[in-house]
Amino acid sequence: MYPTVIYQPTSSVTTQTRTTVLSTPHLDEVDILSDRLSISSWGELQGIGTTMHLKDKYGEGCNLIIELISISDENNLRRQQQKDSTNDALDPINIKLNIINSTTNSTLRFRQEHGDQITYVIIDDVEHTKIFSKMLADLDENRNRYPIKSYSLSNSSLEQAFFV
Repeated sequence: MYPTVIYQPTSSVTTQTRTTVLSTPHLDEVDILSDRLSISSWGELQGIGTTMHLKDKYGEGCNLIIELISISDENNLRRQQQKDSTNDALDPINIKLNIINSTTNSTLRFRQEHGDQITYVIIDDVEHTKIFSKMLADLDENRNRYPIKSYSLSNSSLEQAFFV
């Protein structure tokens, strides 16, 4: 995305007096530049509304991405676990089974595992967002026990809502 090329000319346009039509395959541009948008595929209208409306209606929810300690860091992890007898040698599968499911009572849905990252989807509604603070606290508490390098929580993107 080239924000200076697109954003500067459109930033001076007031949305109350003008309509600007942009056609782009880059949904990150659409998310930044649009107040309202429509998505079409193969000549058929798929959705119309604000970006938040479309994400709520068509998106799966929030993404929890857990980055694991890479194989190159595994030897350091094993040495640390040997020093601390309370740490068990755990593989990434145990993160899925232990910390995640105990925290969320299986409200997470596994999306993908790619390299050192595991991605989960959490339904974005009032009931399910109540677990965020406990889940993140549990991840922090068990960071040394499990091979967790970092984690992040984010909303679904427009691209994920329509193309994944």
